[in-house]
Amino acid sequence: MNKSAYTNFKKEKRAYLIVKKLVLINLGIINKDNK
Repeated sequence: MNKSAYTNFKKEKRAYLIVKKLVLINLGIINKDNK
């Protein structure tokens, strides 16, 4: 893998983890409201 592709991969992975965390937080808030 060349360097720029590797850097893009790391950036995308970090963005994916941030989105996943936000989704989990939102699901937690929704679940709290439903109770």
